[in-house]
Amino acid sequence: MKQRIISFFCVMAAALTASAQVPSLINYQGRLTDATGAPVTGNKNFAISIYDAATGGNLLYEESIGAVTLDNNGVYSFQFGNAGTSNTQVTETIGTTDGTTLVYSKALASTPVINNSITVTDGTNSWSQSAGNPGVEATATATVTAGFVTGASITSGGSGYTSVPTVTITGNGTGATATATISSGVVTAINIISAGSGYTGSATITIAPPVIPFRVDYSGGTITATYSSAPAAGQIIDTTYRYSDSGISGALSAEVGHWMAVSVDGVLQVPRQRVLAVPFANISNHAARAEKLVQRKKLTKSLLTLYRVAASGSNVDLSTAVFQLPLGYTVGSTGQPNGRYVLQRLVDWGGVSQIHSINAKVTNTAGSQSGYMGVGETSISFISLSPTNGRSVIATTSTNQSGTMSLVGPFQLTEENEYLIEISLVTYATSPQGYGAGVIGTSSRVHQLNCIYDTY
Repeated sequence: MKQRIISFFCVMAAALTASAQVPSLINYQGRLTDATGAPVTGNKNFAISIYDAATGGNLLYEESIGAVTLDNNGVYSFQFGNAGTSNTQVTETIGTTDGTTLVYSKALASTPVINNSITVTDGTNSWSQSAGNPGVEATATATVTAGFVTGASITSGGSGYTSVPTVTITGNGTGATATATISSGVVTAINIISAGSGYTGSATITIAPPVIPFRVDYSGGTITATYSSAPAAGQIIDTTYRYSDSGISGALSAEVGHWMAVSVDGVLQVPRQRVLAVPFANISNHAARAEKLVQRKKLTKSLLTLYRVAASGSNVDLSTAVFQLPLGYTVGSTGQPNGRYVLQRLVDWGGVSQIHSINAKVTNTAGSQSGYMGVGETSISFISLSPTNGRSVIATTSTNQSGTMSLVGPFQLTEENEYLIEISLVTYATSPQGYGAGVIGTSSRVHQLNCIYDTY
């Protein structure tokens, strides 16, 4: 018999307090009638699901309620939210490109991962688990005769090959090698170059997958992003995915509409019902802050308010974006520091949860005299100032070359500490002869500071 819910309402359990803590249970009440409008009575088995859309969409939560008693008017009520499973969405950073590395890898922190829910992006390239990588890896089998690999048969030519892939042959023998032939993006032949020897059993032929600018693989809980050529430094590689989590808080943390589907004795009642917005919004906002849902920002600061720490310890406001060490300092022995100037600017990190990268553009030049060579060294440090533990260097790097210096995170921030970026300019002198004094000229310049970070 066809049944339908003709009215319902959903409210938070009485245990919900003014502090907006996530409730463990939510009350649900409705009335069930049959196709003629007569109330349905007795015991029925209920189950509920919550989605982010009125039709289709993503499943956010599901729970089996079990047997529920309906009164003579078909009215029933139950509580949910504690015994079900949320499909919670989360975003994690795989890495930040440094201009040279081709492979970036990260084990996902939350499990179990919902199948086909993973996506990866670096702001330019994108990948999804459901669509996979473009192109298909070719496969082949080997023919072994008297211990030699004498031939190969293509079982699948694959697709998307723009260059000839590497072919490897493995087994209990040694020395067998082969090359591939491609046509129109498909592997059409495997050519045995060396038959090797000692293959008493079978041999396995592996054909490398098509080379694409951005390839992503997910295996054993780990995401691996591989570039065919090194991307520019400072690109953040993120992965977003869903995982199964007990309770309803993960579903409520999704800042979307919530639509409930109710099943009675396995029969889905349609249409889905829109959950009351106000109580869910309160919980959603709290959960969003608890989970530190973030908005990524890029901060570019010219170094306009920097201070030189002189030998006397006094601070001199430089009021410039470029600082140049004075020329013509005298040194008295090989390798002795000629002078240290610390440029620092306290940055307001209020509301920032995580620093992904800090980059500074640097110019270093040096002259020499009387056999001495001047070296201008620049270092950049990210520093924590804790009321309990004092000053702590989180990360630092230095260079005597011109170019870009990078501190690659992620660096987690806490509300208890203060943070600053400190740039040190040091000039050194070295003498191959190892004696006497000399006069050198050197300069170090910091042009711009870039920071990529997350806010709450």
